[in-house]
Amino acid sequence: LAVATAASITSRINRNLNVSLALSQSAYSLVARAEGKRGDAFIIGDVDGPRAGFTATADSAIAATYLMGRNRMTIYAETGDVLTRSDHAMLALRGKYDRSPYSLIGLSAVRNIGRLDLKLGLAQLNERRTILGSRLGPLFGQEGANSSFVDGAARANLGQGWQVGLSGRHGWTNARQGGVVAGGSLKSRSWAFDLTKVGLFGHDKLALRYAEPLRVYGGALPLSLPHAC
Repeated sequence: LAVATAASITSRINRNLNVSLALSQSAYSLVARAEGKRGDAFIIGDVDGPRAGFTATADSAIAATYLMGRNRMTIYAETGDVLTRSDHAMLALRGKYDRSPYSLIGLSAVRNIGRLDLKLGLAQLNERRTILGSRLGPLFGQEGANSSFVDGAARANLGQGWQVGLSGRHGWTNARQGGVVAGGSLKSRSWAFDLTKVGLFGHDKLALRYAEPLRVYGGALPLSLPHAC
């Protein structure tokens, strides 16, 4: 019995509008396909675009891309589960994860100027029981958080097969009140620099990337604790 584990479909509504739907695929893959992404497929180190920035699995995604000359504007949405290590020792040893729902919605715009590609994006992430993919203990509360992100990327074709790219993300996260967590906010960022050479030895491509994954660099989560008078 054949069972579909992942699928996607793209429909052209008119000469300027394309709509894509996917199951068990992220919005990142739909947006990259719609934008004709020229970047390189790194297994790790992707810091721009609609990726959550932590271990997660997508359930469904949708993206709509509108073409305006050399400009592309894409609206996307995604739902899925954040994956965190199970509290049960035996399940953790077997690589089992606990799942917490999340949803992601965003907008990205791409502009091509000669040999230069520019990209700007906005995204809103809603986590049901985690904070940037991290789970707190029951005492601290598991009310989740809302995060806003600004993404930017630039890629230039230098000629003779050389390309250089720079991308980054900045985020603001607001934790919901629950347990002893009295709200609070965090600031996060990530960035990457890459250098690509096409035709180094013939029909090949060599790409190098230095990346800083999404990390918290500021903010705090205040705690409301009982105290003796």
